[in-house]
Amino acid sequence: MHMKHYTRQIDKRQRISNRTLVIGIDIGSEFNAVCLMDKEGDVIEKHPKICNSRKGFDYFHAVVEQASVTSTL
Repeated sequence: MHMKHYTRQIDKRQRISNRTLVIGIDIGSEFNAVCLMDKEGDVIEKHPKICNSRKGFDYFHAVVEQASVTSTL
């Protein structure tokens, strides 16, 4: 990795506060995979199969709300 890109990565990470919940989503045609992480990149929760439907979205929303309430971020 070039030094310019490395310092850009550091700058981006420093903008994230300790109270930030980082959500990574792998979007698929039928199912999505979701991973919730803290600032350091430690995995809080993994949800490998969330349907692309209203029910799946409601489940995703509940997961994020629950993680934000119970997390010590």
